[in-house]
Amino acid sequence: LKILGPIHTNNAAARLRLVLEGHGLGILPKNEFTEHQKDGLVTLLPDYQLQGLDVFAVYPRGATIPVKVRMLIDFLVQRLK
Repeated sequence: LKILGPIHTNNAAARLRLVLEGHGLGILPKNEFTEHQKDGLVTLLPDYQLQGLDVFAVYPRGATIPVKVRMLIDFLVQRLK
C-alpha cells in the first residue's frame, strides 16, 4: 500500500508532527501511535501489517567505520533477516 501525496519524509518525528498537525496520513510505530491516541490519532487499517521494510546503513565510501557502528550494523542484519 503506497499513499502518494504532497509531503514525503523518512523522518519519524517529522511524520508524526505532520500527522498531528492534520497534513494527512502516516505510518507510525505502534508505540508512537499509542502515546498519541489521546491527541486524536485513530487506526485506519487495523488488520494491515506493514511488511517489506527496507533498512539501509549509509556511510561514505572508503570511510573507516567505527567498531561499535560495524557491530550495530552486523546485529541489525542478523536481527532483521
